[in-house]
Amino acid sequence: MTLISNRVQPGGEVVPSSSVELENIESETGRFLGCENVDSDSALRSSFKAGDTLFGKLRPYLRKFARPSSDGICSTEIWVFRAKPNALDPDLLFS
Repeated sequence: MTLISNRVQPGGEVVPSSSVELENIESETGRFLGCENVDSDSALRSSFKAGDTLFGKLRPYLRKFARPSSDGICSTEIWVFRAKPNALDPDLLFS
């Protein structure tokens, strides 16, 4: 498992205009509850790939985790974990 720390500035040419925030992840279920719109004045965000595991690092006892089905960006208050190829099954990491 690798902690991914790619940072991006919202509003760039290839950066999405919506971001996953902590309030967009339901506690203990892994469900997304939507996204937030961001603009070029927004703070740096972390980028993630489909299949990564997102985990809220602020108040970890809330167990906010999710597995996105597409690439995107999220708050830097969310850790992005990626399974190492041929070393760990991403499904195992998420469970």
